[in-house]
Amino acid sequence: MAKGIEFTEEEKVELVSKVCDLYQSQNSTIESCCEAVGFSYRSFHLWCTSNAAFAELYKKAKQNIEKAILLFEK
Repeated sequence: MAKGIEFTEEEKVELVSKVCDLYQSQNSTIESCCEAVGFSYRSFHLWCTSNAAFAELYKKAKQNIEKAILLFEK
């Protein structure tokens, strides 16, 4: 997606969900997941700091990764 495009709230929900799903399912950084979905980490971070629902999605994704790592280490 091109730089400077404005996203609707519905598009933001879809994009953040895709990034979080990808982040949980891949051995990737959040930055590379944003890039794979088609927008910048900077936008993702801004959206998560200004929208509690997005922040919660990201928090849950990080928690799921931490749980998976703990299970793998056992």
